[in-house]
Amino acid sequence: PKDKALANKVTAVATDMEANGVMTNKQALPVREAVKSDDKLTLATNLNALVHNRDMSVSGNDLKAIGTRLAPFIETLWASESSI
Repeated sequence: PKDKALANKVTAVATDMEANGVMTNKQALPVREAVKSDDKLTLATNLNALVHNRDMSVSGNDLKAIGTRLAPFIETLWASESSI
């Protein structure tokens, strides 16, 4: 990925959540896949551009697919943060 720092941070969070029993490996897998690929719309490479670059566009179906894949991770992350 272009933004290796973000990819490393997200991977570290997923690994920590798995190690602490907050998520299973199966639940964390979509997050790890999202940050390691340059060939598709992913968290680490293009999500920021969707927000900040008016020339970047994505289909509704692609955006929904990203949300579907990442929602369990984000929801678990928010829930674990609120319990701290």
